[in-house]
Amino acid sequence: MEEKKYSGFKDGKVIGKSKFGQHDLIYKVPEGLMYPIVSAFRSLIELDEDNKIYKWKKDPFGVWKKYKKDIVKKIMNFALSIGDNPNAVGKDSNIWDLAYMTVRLSK
Repeated sequence: MEEKKYSGFKDGKVIGKSKFGQHDLIYKVPEGLMYPIVSAFRSLIELDEDNKIYKWKKDPFGVWKKYKKDIVKKIMNFALSIGDNPNAVGKDSNIWDLAYMTVRLSK
């Protein structure tokens, strides 16, 4: 994929930390692109009625590993189609639904 202006890329130098893992980043991932992806994984959670706890139906890391290219491609194509504005992507329920269904239908 091509470099995006909003990525903040600076010749491979560390420009910040990841939101959840605090790992060094050489580019930014706008929240409008990240949250629909993270939220999609709620489709893998179920209530264990016996223990009254929530648990994963499937390994979320395995699903991410297998489907990350597909999910990211769908989100980036959607972003491009609406003017490459990450903020607008994050506010559009269609991309949230698309990401959710992609994860939900994972095999």
